[in-house]
Amino acid sequence: MSAADRMRRYRERQRNGRRPLLIDVDEVAVAEYLIAAGFLPPCKAEDRNAIRTAAESSARFPAGLILADAA
Repeated sequence: MSAADRMRRYRERQRNGRRPLLIDVDEVAVAEYLIAAGFLPPCKAEDRNAIRTAAESSARFPAGLILADAA
């Protein structure tokens, strides 16, 4: 990915009110949580891209509930 592509993605996230959040977590604990919560199939517990996608989905899930309750 080029610098221009990264900047384009960054600006798109800004326009959409989103910010990347980088935090240190226990990868095993996160995978176990995502599996228990139904966001990650157990067979994907070692797949970093699947874990990232599942974590993003789980982060959006409560936000959707909060927005639905506010309406």
